[in-house]
Amino acid sequence: MSLNYEKDGSGPIVILVPGMIVSQKDWRLVRPMLAAAWFQAISVDPPGHGESPKPEDPDAYTPEAILNALEGWIADGGQLPGQRHPRDLRDGEVTVEGPHLP
Repeated sequence: MSLNYEKDGSGPIVILVPGMIVSQKDWRLVRPMLAAAWFQAISVDPPGHGESPKPEDPDAYTPEAILNALEGWIADGGQLPGQRHPRDLRDGEVTVEGPHLP
């Protein structure tokens, strides 16, 4: 699945996932800070969010389905900058995090 994303920086990859009913643009101020700390910060719109495809099947919007779509996007590897092999991503070089309250 093709997902909309933006990135800043280079180094270990950090994937930033927005919460429900928002988009990856909510991370626009965080990505440069992570880049300044030597990370490659990638904010991604999950399916049905922002500019990513909007599936018609309501089951595509469950937390498990969204997680599966993001895992598939990571495993695809072709969309991530730097042509990193998906095996590298599974070896702990990627952190997937969503915004949360303290």
